[in-house]
Amino acid sequence: MPSNKQGGWPRLILVPPLLIFGLVIFRFLLPFLKGALPQCPFFTFTGLHCPGCGGTRSAEALVHFEIAEALRQHAWFVGAVMIGLPVLFWMALKERKPALPGPKYHDRWLWFCLFSLLIYAVLRNLPGMVWMAPV
Repeated sequence: MPSNKQGGWPRLILVPPLLIFGLVIFRFLLPFLKGALPQCPFFTFTGLHCPGCGGTRSAEALVHFEIAEALRQHAWFVGAVMIGLPVLFWMALKERKPALPGPKYHDRWLWFCLFSLLIYAVLRNLPGMVWMAPV
């Protein structure tokens, strides 16, 4: 995502703070939403965990700083937040200051995230990988 022509910051720089802000808001809204959140329709009909199953519980554990519980519910989400957001922020800084070392943003990063999430979703439904399924 190249910088705009005026030399300003790339829009990519807004993603990490907006996601962190969303998690903070989520922390205060979740107690009011707990009874209103529906069951996963994919899990209800198939008995298999979708790529997002456990994500809400993982986010709840993360905003309460319960890292082990968050990992137990949805390890991919925790990795995306704890590793992906800082890397995304670093890529945005690199767009502004190309001399910085580190990875450069490419659309292939988004494809990598999508495929890794799909692989995670398949693995957590295999009989030998029950430990990856949300509790």
